[in-house]
Amino acid sequence: LIEKKDYKNAKKIIRKHIKLNPALLTFQVDLGHIIALQGDVSKADKQYQKTINALTGNEQEITELANAFINKKLISLAIATLEKGEKLIHNPYAYNVTLADIYNKTGDKTNMLNQYLELLNGGSEFVSVVQLSLQTILAEEGNNKEFQKLLHDTFLKQTQQHPDKTIFSEMLLWLSIQQKNF
Repeated sequence: LIEKKDYKNAKKIIRKHIKLNPALLTFQVDLGHIIALQGDVSKADKQYQKTINALTGNEQEITELANAFINKKLISLAIATLEKGEKLIHNPYAYNVTLADIYNKTGDKTNMLNQYLELLNGGSEFVSVVQLSLQTILAEEGNNKEFQKLLHDTFLKQTQQHPDKTIFSEMLLWLSIQQKNF
């Protein structure tokens, strides 16, 4: 129906699905998408915000809603969903890896690193997760000296700012090993 630009019937069908499954917030995203396709971006934004505000502390619901926004290329709304989700489930580290992945895919390396730094500040139990993620990104980036320098400078700065936290000097050492710079 959307391909045929039959938005009226598409909205009608989506509203039926919403009525039958009010807890499935992904249908709300679909409704907002149809409204946006009709050209009413302001009304679509209100629909999206209403959907985010309807979130509960259900981790599956949070993840599904973020993925629905990602599928519609609404990255900022996916990020807002995950950030609200962390507050709702009272776990500030629940979605750091997912957020870092989103930032990486959108080319925002600084915010990606900030997410990993939050994890590292959260405790040593996150070191292997961060190392594995960064190792994958380093492999994807290949010989990107700019990214390698950003990583190095970020860990060096953290080491200097937090000399009591050995985790950052360990990450700096780990990075040197990854770069075969020892």
